[in-house]
Amino acid sequence: MTSNQTVNVVVTNSEHKMAILYAIVGSVGLLGNMFVCYVFCRTRRLRNMTNLFIINQSAIDMTSSFIFLIMKMGSIKLPSKGILGSLFCKFWYSEYLMWSLFLASTANLCVVTLERYFAICHPIFHRNKFNKRTAKIIIILVWSYGFPIELLWGLPFYHSKEACVIKYISIQFNVFVGIAFFSISWFFPLMLMALCYVQIIKKLSGNKLNPSDNANNQSSNHSFRKAQKNVVKTLLIVSITYALFWGPNQIALFHFNMGGYLDFSSDFYFFSVVLVFCNLCVNPFIYAFQYHQFRDNISIAFRCQKPSMPAEGTGTGTGTALEMHTDNLNV
Repeated sequence: MTSNQTVNVVVTNSEHKMAILYAIVGSVGLLGNMFVCYVFCRTRRLRNMTNLFIINQSAIDMTSSFIFLIMKMGSIKLPSKGILGSLFCKFWYSEYLMWSLFLASTANLCVVTLERYFAICHPIFHRNKFNKRTAKIIIILVWSYGFPIELLWGLPFYHSKEACVIKYISIQFNVFVGIAFFSISWFFPLMLMALCYVQIIKKLSGNKLNPSDNANNQSSNHSFRKAQKNVVKTLLIVSITYALFWGPNQIALFHFNMGGYLDFSSDFYFFSVVLVFCNLCVNPFIYAFQYHQFRDNISIAFRCQKPSMPAEGTGTGTGTALEMHTDNLNV
């Protein structure tokens, strides 16, 4: 075997391993998030404001997984030169659609964090402002959020000599894009979630039982705060997972855009990209093992168990009967 044949065999084996890994990640992401959407949609008592945004998170990740599978496993040929070739490079080869949905997923994580922050730390504002109409508008904005931003990445791609290549206007523009993507995709969302959860944890830690309440009220309030803490803990784990899975890739790309060296064929970069893709499929497992509301209603969603009346104080609201009623608003 010649040296060229050896190189070809290594590349082929590497491509096969990547294809298998992509197929596993995409399939688990698609089926897992489809399962989450099904459970939430089939169980009426799970349709509160927080869970609506969790459903939206799973819907975005499910769509991203589907597009990811098509992009990584499908074989779409580059069109001939012209408008079709240019559009193909900018909006398909650049993976514009997939990364736009990744940004939408990040935006939805920020939304669900802010919803919990206002529900727990500013309940009156939450009660007055968060309703079905507001939720629908936010969801539409979340889905459309990533598309204009990702144009900064997709538009520099163009058709050249039967291939798609990227060329930035200048080094300064490259630096601008690097700072913008690092800030919007990872740093600012991470800071927002961290600040909100610090305030939420302080608020929940400061809530004490009222000694003047009777035993039934104390038991109900204790159960209610326990449910509150569970949903906050679940969403906090989701946010931490996002930070860890996206961090290596975003930091590496930021370093590269600032003029540093990055080997795009290295094991480190491949590992960082795989971590980003794994974020598509990890959330369903977090809900299944950590989120009590979701876990306890899986059998009901599949009609293995008849639904029972929820115990008082098992919602995900802010601590009073009126706030719980508002948070459990059907949508």
